[in-house]
Amino acid sequence: MSKNINLIPSLSLKAKHAIKVSLAMVLSYYVAMRFSWLSPSWVAISVAVISLGDIGQSLGKGVLRAKGTFLALLAGLFFIALFPQDRWLMLLSLSIFLFFVAYKMTGKQGQYTWFVTGFVTLMIVTAPVQSPADSFEFAAYRALETLAGIGIWTLISVFLWPRSNIDNLQKNGRRLVGAQQQLLDIYRSKLNDQETAVNFHTAHEEAIKTLAQFGQSVEAANFESLGVRRQFPYWQRRRELSQAYITILARLDAGLPDLHGINISLIMPTLEPLFTELDRLFTEELIASEEGVSVYPLQPVVLNLNKELIGDLDHFQRAAIEVLFNDLHRCTDFIKGALRPVDGMGATPMTMPHRAPKSVLSLDPDRVHSALFVVASLWVGMLLWIYLDPPGHIAWMQLLPTVALISSSPQNHSAEHY
Repeated sequence: MSKNINLIPSLSLKAKHAIKVSLAMVLSYYVAMRFSWLSPSWVAISVAVISLGDIGQSLGKGVLRAKGTFLALLAGLFFIALFPQDRWLMLLSLSIFLFFVAYKMTGKQGQYTWFVTGFVTLMIVTAPVQSPADSFEFAAYRALETLAGIGIWTLISVFLWPRSNIDNLQKNGRRLVGAQQQLLDIYRSKLNDQETAVNFHTAHEEAIKTLAQFGQSVEAANFESLGVRRQFPYWQRRRELSQAYITILARLDAGLPDLHGINISLIMPTLEPLFTELDRLFTEELIASEEGVSVYPLQPVVLNLNKELIGDLDHFQRAAIEVLFNDLHRCTDFIKGALRPVDGMGATPMTMPHRAPKSVLSLDPDRVHSALFVVASLWVGMLLWIYLDPPGHIAWMQLLPTVALISSSPQNHSAEHY
């Protein structure tokens, strides 16, 4: 009597991922030692850093790491070629370059690429070598082994139990919708002088973190299968509109003191119906994303102003009402655009938030402070090495700026950047 017995139990996602990482590590060390490369651990480190569960995230991070390593290769060899014997000119030039890298790293695009550019450049410049020729060999092997690690993991993740990023993307999208709805509920309660269980600042910080995680999933979608890549423009627009919505709500919350003493419900009699309709749209979007059903469109609610009552207000109060009126209109437009179904993308042009052109010389003070902190750590490491020469020697010139780069990075301040 024959029995169908499944001798191979089904593996969980964690078990499959562990097998893939283990296989990639073994292949990394085998290839590096088989060809006698300079440091086999560099290949393994590349695998460890980019070995995320989803294909899109793995490939995306691999591409960013490769770009950063290539930029560091050019920058490191450039500085060594110009200042092989003058350490002070080297320090000055490296400070300018590191300031630029740290400033770009704290921006909104290419954060991981610029982080890798910064710390790998420091590795090349401070490498314990005997001559500039050895520096070239060090830099070339660093780039080669990084690319090898990326290639090995890419092949394994694509052909062995591949995982799509679409589920993670939709999950983060639902979390973002929930965070946006919570922000609107808190602002609505504060506008009506009601107590809130959660502080607006806390909810705003959580929404920013959720938006960042959603943005990482969106970027990974560009490295996915064709079906997922076709949805990339929609998700990208949704991220931008969501960011604009969160920014405007924060501005509205900051302007609440200007509305003190004004009876908003009388001046804007349709404000509460508008809030109710927006809350319904958020709730239905969460249900629709879970069950795969259509979302009913936003019912038209005209935000009216009682001009007779506005005439009794002073100039500052009228200005505050005008700002509230215009920003609520923008919030409504952003919500309607951000929650548009994926299947309908491209059917109607989506209005993007207007962005005022920035001056070339316009710098963000917070990003400048972070960049100066990184540069200061470079000088501290250099002076420690020259005047105190503690154990580790020139490695202090690499260690301190790298730690500063990690602490200044907006991506969770974690060691996953390596």
